[in-house]
Amino acid sequence: MAEAILIHCFKRDIPVIITCLHPGGPGLALEVSNNASEMMNAVYGEDYIFLGYSVGGSIVILSMGENIRQVFPVDYYGTPVDEYPIMEDVENYDDILISISLSGSTYPDVWVAYAHERYDANIAAGVTAVMAADYYPYLQTGQMVGLLGGLKGAAEYEKLIEYEKMFGRLGNGIKGMDAQTVIHLFIVVIVLLGNIAYAVNLRHERKESLKS
Repeated sequence: MAEAILIHCFKRDIPVIITCLHPGGPGLALEVSNNASEMMNAVYGEDYIFLGYSVGGSIVILSMGENIRQVFPVDYYGTPVDEYPIMEDVENYDDILISISLSGSTYPDVWVAYAHERYDANIAAGVTAVMAADYYPYLQTGQMVGLLGGLKGAAEYEKLIEYEKMFGRLGNGIKGMDAQTVIHLFIVVIVLLGNIAYAVNLRHERKESLKS
């Protein structure tokens, strides 16, 4: 999801500010942003910036609503953010078109509760497939403006941005769907075989009971 979103933004010349609210996030964010920027020839500090991780969760979100520099005075590499052209006209959520939370936990709830409800920020989310159903009410009530659900959501996004046409190969989301489809079919076959075996065994037991 992250790679597809970044590629889409770079393709449309939309600047991207990347932050992390979880200590495990920076490594993943660096890998994805470096890959996407190389693929699209994006320039750090002009097309995107990585502010890194800041502890605090909801406090970080609230502070960014006042001034991003309160919690991220420097970027991930320790350089003052004011030295980058991308941050020249950015102070808070009023200067950000949309905030997208990619998470396998409940961080999207926190973004809605604090960034949207308090500062009227536009919030979108990318979550795991099993979580997606919990966030449709947010989408239906307008508390979120977009939602990606699981690997299927990532694959659909790659299809929408014409990933294969752009790079001459399938994206990771679509590749993953092939493997996931095979596994799901395998599970269905196992369930069917299990039910057939159970039915045959039950029939055999009934015949034995009638004989006795």
